[in-house]
Amino acid sequence: MSVSFESIVIRGATAEDAHALAQFNIAMAEETEDRALDPVTVHAGVRDRKSTRLNSSHQIISYA
Repeated sequence: MSVSFESIVIRGATAEDAHALAQFNIAMAEETEDRALDPVTVHAGVRDRKSTRLNSSHQIISYA
């Protein structure tokens, strides 16, 4: 299988992306951990920029 990444565009998230990001987090938790997350809590966490801001020393994001 061949995959081309030429059409992928990486950009910073905006406030308009909050709903989609929250929905992705909810779906991933359900699919990978069989956990139902509270949508209100997830949306609040996505909107809270302090909880998602990377320290300037981070070069990559790693998920355990």
